[in-house]
Parts: sequence; C-alpha cells; structure tokens
Amino acid sequence: MHTRSLLTLLRALNPDDLLTELSRACGVTRWVFAVREKLLALPSEATDEALLSLLTDTWWALPQEERAEALQLTPPLALLALCWRSILAPDPADAQVELIAELVDVSAQYQARHGAPVSIEALRGLTAQEALTQLRARLERDPVEERAERCDAQVQIAWRELQGLRAREELERL
Repeated sequence: MHTRSLLTLLRALNPDDLLTELSRACGVTRWVFAVREKLLALPSEATDEALLSLLTDTWWALPQEERAEALQLTPPLALLALCWRSILAPDPADAQVELIAELVDVSAQYQARHGAPVSIEALRGLTAQEALTQLRARLERDPVEERAERCDAQVQIAWRELQGLRAREELERL
C-alpha cells in the first residue's frame, strides 16, 4: 500500500476542507491563509520537508503579537491532563493533592514570568513529578529564549495536527 505524502493529501482537498485542516493545525487566521496560499504555490515536485519549512517560515513571518496570542491558547490545566497516569498512580492521596497543587502554583508562576502558559510540547510524556521539575527549570530561563522555544514547539504542534490528515485518510482506505 502506497502512502501519499502529506503535501499531496493537502493539495487534493477542496478549498474549504483545506482551510479546516489548516485551522485544526493552528488557530491563527493569518497563518492559515498564508500557508494555504504558499502551499498551493509550491512546485509539484515539492516534498513534505518543503511543507514543514513552509509551515516554519510562515509561523516566524507572523507579527510577534500574533505569535504571542497563539501561545496564549494553551489551556491552563492541560498540563494536568498530560500527567493523568502519574496523578492516578497508587501514591498516597495527600501526596498527589500536594503535587497537583504545586504543579498548578509553579505553572501560574511560569505564566506570570513568561506571559503565557507553558507549552504542552515541553511536558508531553512526563509524569507529574517530572513535569514539575521541568517547569521549575523553565521558570528560570530567559523569557526571550523560552518564547522562541515555545514558538518552535507551536510549529511542531501544527505539523503533528496535519499528520492526523494522513492517518484519517489511511483509516478510510481500510
């Protein structure tokens, strides 16, 4: 079975479906329309690597205010959802309550210092304790460096969301 490239799949969508897929990947309207325009202008021999470069370049071409606004979209309690296995682990209930409270507190400190919630990408796959350790370390980072890393993570989130199109297409063919 031949798997079509993500770029091929995106190009095959009608204009409304393409906008829907791009909007799933990133909620910044200017990014969605810019990517659509540039995607359709890519040469026919372009690869998925060219698509990833296009996503990245388009993200960094956005005005700083729009990137900052997009970074604000991270749900404040989403980091708890990342750690659900650890939270539900058979540790004493009081220890879990304290850990959750500390995680929420350090997350609020992070948001106050860096102007946005922590990137979910930075905590993906970590236990609650590991997430807390990571948050404490990130809390001390230079805000400019932290913001740049969060912006790079946003592109990776968009890339992963667009990869979902390929998975849905493959499921439909089964």
